[in-house]
Amino acid sequence: LQTGQTAYNWQVTNFDRPEKEDLIVYELLIRDFNQEKTWTSLINQIDYFRNLHVNAIELMPVMEFEGNVSWGYNTAYHMALDKAYGTEESMKQFIDLCHENGIAVILDLALNH
Repeated sequence: LQTGQTAYNWQVTNFDRPEKEDLIVYELLIRDFNQEKTWTSLINQIDYFRNLHVNAIELMPVMEFEGNVSWGYNTAYHMALDKAYGTEESMKQFIDLCHENGIAVILDLALNH
């Protein structure tokens, strides 16, 4: 827990999320998506997502877990991002960029483990 952090400066503050019945979802597990396995690598591949014509990316769990290999459903630290993927700031940059490109971001959560 870190208090007194500088708030992220969101570039897109008026994102209109798609209606549920209009969702075209791409499900993504960061650790299996590419070699880099980071938020920054997803940012660098925004054209890939745009070219798929999806309007939502569903991220499989991104919370910290015990061990090093998992799909994320064995969450141990529900409020902590997996540090292997990068910083909280880079996650927010990815979400902001998705919104800038008309893509919603959905988090798959596993809170009962």
